[in-house]
Amino acid sequence: MKVISFEKITPLKKLPLEGFEGIERFYFFPEYERGDLTIKVFHLKDKANELKEKLEKEGFIKEAIVEGGYLNIRFEDSFLIEWGEALLKSLREGFSKEKEKVGIEYPSVNPNKPWHIGHLRNALIGEALSNILKKFNHTVVRINYINDLGLQIAESIYYFLNYNEEEPKEKFDHFMGKLYIKAHKLEKEKEKEIREFLQKMEKGEVDFRKIIEKVVESQYQTSKKFGVCSDVIVFESDLTELFKKGLEIIKKNPNVYYSKEKEGCLVVNLEGNEIVLVRSDGTLTYTGKDVIFHLWKMGVLKGVKFKDSNLCNAKISSKEGEEISLDCSLLLNIIGIEQRDPQKAVIGLVKKIGYDKEIKHIPYAFVRLKEAHFSGRKGTWIGYSADELLEEAKKRVKSKEEEEKIALAGIIFAILRRSPLKEVVFDWDNVLNYEGDSGVYVLYSYVRANSILKKSGKKPTKPTSLKEERETFLELLKLEDSLIKSYYSLDPSKLANQLLEVAKKFNKFYGKARIIGSEREEELLYFLSLYKSIMEEALKIINIKPVEKM
Repeated sequence: MKVISFEKITPLKKLPLEGFEGIERFYFFPEYERGDLTIKVFHLKDKANELKEKLEKEGFIKEAIVEGGYLNIRFEDSFLIEWGEALLKSLREGFSKEKEKVGIEYPSVNPNKPWHIGHLRNALIGEALSNILKKFNHTVVRINYINDLGLQIAESIYYFLNYNEEEPKEKFDHFMGKLYIKAHKLEKEKEKEIREFLQKMEKGEVDFRKIIEKVVESQYQTSKKFGVCSDVIVFESDLTELFKKGLEIIKKNPNVYYSKEKEGCLVVNLEGNEIVLVRSDGTLTYTGKDVIFHLWKMGVLKGVKFKDSNLCNAKISSKEGEEISLDCSLLLNIIGIEQRDPQKAVIGLVKKIGYDKEIKHIPYAFVRLKEAHFSGRKGTWIGYSADELLEEAKKRVKSKEEEEKIALAGIIFAILRRSPLKEVVFDWDNVLNYEGDSGVYVLYSYVRANSILKKSGKKPTKPTSLKEERETFLELLKLEDSLIKSYYSLDPSKLANQLLEVAKKFNKFYGKARIIGSEREEELLYFLSLYKSIMEEALKIINIKPVEKM
């Protein structure tokens, strides 16, 4: 049986449980012969029958049966229909009035390469979580941090300005990604020159911004195809003044001190370890910069200016423009699982120096091919960039109508159906499987419902009872619970996998039911209409767009 979110989903809000303490677990039955859901009532003993009698007096409960420490409940069909309508309304208008401001940082890809499938996983998790948070009426700010002052970027820009003689004949992010492979091979030979070049970049003595912006613009051409956007885009090279302000705050903090062991470095003791924030030469470490950037996201620090851009209509950081203060009360960082320790340190440091707004690291595991992981330096992303994945998927899609949407559904679902902490092994046989566990399969159930609605041409009529469609209807209603679970766990896979279960149930129903020409045609059309609408809203949360034909 499957645990559900007690006191959260629609029916549980109506159950009269006053006076019956300790009820904390509810379950949906995988099959529905014994009821629609069950309550664990071992601890109630003799009072279990009292609760049963109380429930049976409720007009929306058809029957309640005590069985071996559980209380099985079956709802009236009229209530299930009411629940379905309420679910659709909530999917369109929101589930609660939380209204917390959440800053969610992703995908933050280095601006010297295209997105590969690993970056795509980051972006899709971030966008899905943004959509889920919005469904619970949070104000969400999607933040893309562009590290344009790292050593990798210095290698790329140094090579581009000093060695490159080629004219770009492809998307500029792909061009620079291939250039970076060559640049990295040069790094050992020119290490001193490249590090000196990086120092010049940091001091503003190198005009490199246009090159970086051109790469970022190319990356956003990719993100747009996958429905991924940002609200603010922040370039590290625009944070010089912010880092100076942050440095002064750090120096004055009583928990920050000069280390005796790490002579000349400003450190914070975190769980017995000295974490360096400021090097002995007075420059901030990456961790120090990250702490300061978090203080800006919280609204503690001000001073970052922005201008309008044509990249998702996002605000983009600039030396000139209007100051923006985010003032987020919750911060989420979508960053790979390999960064778990550095993220733990940053979160701990922010709290240690006196700022206790909630920060959560959302880690995710690698995406790999069957034979290899991805590396920007080695170039193993070539052929598996997000752009190339989409083009390959389009070639493999059976239907040539709306092929891009179908291809996107396959790729997006393959990535999001896996829990972020589990590795994704990308396999075309599974990604575009019309008959199995894929986004294409889920989309096909939507198309089938839509096709019957169009073919019939009759007006749907709201039924008074559910018959052959009842099990599928119940599976559809479980989407509410799955969405709530995705929200509280910050894991979109729970919603994605329930979409798959709904599609399986629907396709089984579709294979057996006679709809057009049946005595209940108009009533079954009502179910199909509700199914189509709920699935459309739920699919959009994970960035899958419905299609009319397949």
